[in-house]
Amino acid sequence: MYEVQRAVLGPIATNGYVVWHPDSLDAVLVDPGPGPGLLLHHARSVQVQAILITHAHWDHIAGLAEVAGTYAVPILIHALEQDWLTDPALNRSSVNPALSGGPVTGPAATGLVADGEQLSFGRLTLTVAHLPGHSPGHVAYLGPDEAFSGDLLFETGVGRTDIPGGDSDTLLRSLGRFRTLAQGKRIHPGHGRPFTIGQHEPTPPVGGPLR
Repeated sequence: MYEVQRAVLGPIATNGYVVWHPDSLDAVLVDPGPGPGLLLHHARSVQVQAILITHAHWDHIAGLAEVAGTYAVPILIHALEQDWLTDPALNRSSVNPALSGGPVTGPAATGLVADGEQLSFGRLTLTVAHLPGHSPGHVAYLGPDEAFSGDLLFETGVGRTDIPGGDSDTLLRSLGRFRTLAQGKRIHPGHGRPFTIGQHEPTPPVGGPLR
């Protein structure tokens, strides 16, 4: 089992994570949201090897520049959203700049992930699952006992699909696949508390500030 530390970041309480192997301290950061100071604080005693992005809505990447300035490590995202990292219209930071803190414009990805790919960082290994619906390049990262679901699935709800790039039918298919992939694992979502599959039944997507 890997160690996981959550940092709740920014105006809509986005979860960023530090994930590390307890013996080697090999670690990754997942979804550096706005004002990532707490995330960086949690990472101070581990060996950060990469920054992983589940999807590139602004609330999951607004702290990327600060984190990348601290750790010169690969920035990994699915190919369908690599351009979103540097385009405020695509990452939605231009829609409500008062909420997002202004346009989010990078840095760019240094590598791309694909469905089924196994990522190894020292003794830390995570598998990529491409699970679109909330956004076209949305992925989850799965470890032996944990899964990072981004905005696909929350403790009592699922990701919204009423923003550009969202699709409710696609989301439902992704949810079905994720339930199989993540069965028995601890789910660490993009917003809210961790949970396990079957703990609650998700409600339909709803609107909100961005997610």
